[in-house]
Formats: sequence, C-alpha cells, structure tokens
Amino acid sequence: MVVRGTLASLNAALAGLSYLNPANFSGADLLNVTVDDLGNNDLGVNFKDAKTIPITVIAPPNNPPKVSIVVPADTSQFQFGQTITVEATATDRDGQVNHVTLLADGQELAELTAPPFATAWTNATMGRHVLSAMATDDRGDTSISSGVAIWVVDENGISWLRPDRIRSSACPMPHSWPGRSKSRRPLPTARPM
Repeated sequence: MVVRGTLASLNAALAGLSYLNPANFSGADLLNVTVDDLGNNDLGVNFKDAKTIPITVIAPPNNPPKVSIVVPADTSQFQFGQTITVEATATDRDGQVNHVTLLADGQELAELTAPPFATAWTNATMGRHVLSAMATDDRGDTSISSGVAIWVVDENGISWLRPDRIRSSACPMPHSWPGRSKSRRPLPTARPM
C-alpha cells in the first residue's frame, strides 16, 4: 500500500489498515512499514525510515457445529427385528462438518463423513433406546444433539418397559400394572426369540 499526502492522510490510512491473512492462519507475523516524505518538509531533505513490527494474529473463536436427529421421530415405536433408519443433519456456519457419529444409548452405530448422515440399525434390543448424534467440525469442535427416545416392542406392542408408565428416568416402573392388585407380582418380561 502506498499513501501520498499529508501526515493526517498517512495516519488516516494507517488507522483503516486491515490485515489480510491466509485462511485459518493464526500466530506470529511481521508488518513492514516504510515511510518516505520525498523531501516534503521544511528542510527540503528526504527523510526515510523503515520498521518491522511483530504482530500476533489471533484466530477468531470457532463456532461448534449444530446437529440433530431427523429420523426417527421422538417416541416412535418399532417391532423387534425391524430395521430402524437413523438419520441426522449437521451444519457448521464457520467451517465444515468433518464427521457425524450416530449413537444409540451412547454407543456408536456409525461414523459418517458425508451427507446423508444416515444408517440402518438392524440389531436393536427390546425396550427404550435413546438416539443421538455427535458432529465434529474441521477445527475439532464437537456438539451433541438432543436425544430422541424410541421403543422396540414385540408383536403385541409390549416392551420390557411400557412408555405410558414411565414418569422419569429417575423413577423406574411402578410396582403394579393397571387392573392388578398392589401386590408385588413380577413384571412381565420380553420373551426370547
């Protein structure tokens, strides 16, 4: 950049100076500044000066990716043995999504590096499962989706846990089923296949 003019115009140009660095660069760099008044002073002498100024380029903060489960819907039910499609969507507003890991009950189902971020889950056990996804961006930041609860039931629509009887994760099954006495009879269990 070359600026010609008065001291005021030089200072104005320096105040508006922007550093353009290569993409994703951060760290130490040097700024070289050379001043030459071309003899435009009261003495008529040409004054020159040059300085190298060390600068530190600070990387902008990284925004983590956003990820969510789009299939299946929360509270969906599937028959035991049925293939369950699990799909997530992921975006990163200041970079790229490197990979998405699909999880069932915190265990990896699949790790995918390109959309569609989907897999077929074929060995789901009976009961309640929580599906989630974890996205990792090109700078290593991760985020985890909200969980989606699903139920795998037998041909009669019964699971070892009934979704209509669950009050919270801290409060498991009540001691009796509707229509039964309050005695502590054993709860029905899933039949082996």
